[in-house]
Amino acid sequence: MSTVLSNSPALNIGIEEHRLTSPQLVRDYYEGAPALAPYFAGSPWDQGAFERVAGAVRAQFNAAALRAMKQAVHATTDRARARLDAIAAGQGFFVSTGQQAGLFSGPLFTIYKTLSTIRLAQELESRLGVAVAPLFWTAADDHDFPEVNHAFVFGADNELHRLEIDGGAAVPRSMQRHILDASASAAVEQLQRILPANEFSAQILHSLRAAYVPGQSVAAAFEQFIGDLFAQHDLLITSSAHPVVKSLAAPLILRELENSARHETAVRAQTDRLLAAGYH
Repeated sequence: MSTVLSNSPALNIGIEEHRLTSPQLVRDYYEGAPALAPYFAGSPWDQGAFERVAGAVRAQFNAAALRAMKQAVHATTDRARARLDAIAAGQGFFVSTGQQAGLFSGPLFTIYKTLSTIRLAQELESRLGVAVAPLFWTAADDHDFPEVNHAFVFGADNELHRLEIDGGAAVPRSMQRHILDASASAAVEQLQRILPANEFSAQILHSLRAAYVPGQSVAAAFEQFIGDLFAQHDLLITSSAHPVVKSLAAPLILRELENSARHETAVRAQTDRLLAAGYH
């Protein structure tokens, strides 16, 4: 496909239009294709579907679990805390996303999906008429340090720079237990030299300097920076490493272990149905 820039014969230049593509399953889900209906609780454009799911979610949690959950969630603002109080009282819901504790927020899609979660929470709060809060969870039990110890940044010179912190342990440990050393502060200073100076850079660097300090864990630094970055959007934050999260998740994990063979068979059967329907 080409785009005509001018009606003048001399300037009738065609430019190839490149479109980002996605799997057919994603496109059909977005468009609400009937062929996908059996595989989902409802269309993302159907308010009734969200209301049904909200009812099902509410039925899964008793008052004691909700009260306990509150201890594991950090509110970045007073408005976020008010929503958390309402949800803990059974009068609301979370929309959640999360990411492993990558250096300086990790890949750019961490930012995109957090913003998407915030926007969806706002929309659902309006539609459902109850508190709906965006909840970010840190995969703090992740132990792949070589995967999270670096970040790539475009600098003022329009070149791609790799920033990296030291501290690879001889014995793998979770990012909740992996402690930053002086290389974290050095990476922030390197970032300052690379970044273009604009209306955002000073605040970003201030937040990074406060979070990425020697003695802080990789996961804690990541959580603190994410909290600062999105505080204006009333974000809530939790961690997979929190003792309350582990305690509340234990029955689910035990049930999955006990039923792993049956669930593997169910996943394989569903995969076969999707393949037969033409979805890779």
